[in-house]
Amino acid sequence: MFENCLTVCIDKKSSGLNSVRLTMDVDFNDVRPLTNFEVYDFVKKRMESKDKVRAQQTILYTGMKYFNEKSSCTVQTPDAIQSFIASVRHFNLKKSELLALINNCPTTQVELSVMISDLDTRFTLPQIEEIITAISSAFPKGTERASQINSLGLPEEHAE
Repeated sequence: MFENCLTVCIDKKSSGLNSVRLTMDVDFNDVRPLTNFEVYDFVKKRMESKDKVRAQQTILYTGMKYFNEKSSCTVQTPDAIQSFIASVRHFNLKKSELLALINNCPTTQVELSVMISDLDTRFTLPQIEEIITAISSAFPKGTERASQINSLGLPEEHAE
């Protein structure tokens, strides 16, 4: 789907290249929220591809820089994400809440309260701790990286 989203239209005249116009075609039949890992995986594959338009290079580079410096998705795997979803299925979390947990790997109740609406009324303290444990179990490197990013603004390997 994404491969066809960015189309570059080039108007040529006899004297050469006059203008470049970028248009975007969106397939609204297949719209859904994506985890940072899914976007990271797509951007990474496009960066490795030789089939990229020059206009896309800046977007791809900026995206990769963000994911490498400010996201825990670079240490996640599809299996870990599926395992996490299965382990918290019985909590009946909304899709947006689940997405926020995967993208941010919270490690404290305060962080959870921002991502899960009415946390204190919907869940007991042991349930909240079970959610935090499920996140830590599924994404051990992700929670470590998220903690570093939250405290330093960058993961340890990028901090000076």
